[in-house]
Amino acid sequence: MTKNKKYTTDVLEIMYRRYYEGKPERLAQLEKARAEDELERKIYQLREEATEMRRKK
Repeated sequence: MTKNKKYTTDVLEIMYRRYYEGKPERLAQLEKARAEDELERKIYQLREEATEMRRKK
């Protein structure tokens, strides 16, 4: 019996299969990192806007 494997050259899909597929703890860590990244980007944006406003005065 041979298994038909689905081959891909998509690097994101390869990485997902290798590091996240079937690993709920890793998926939870990924979601947490994404949420933290989103928050950090918003803080950065607000700080940049505040700096810009101070420069205009």
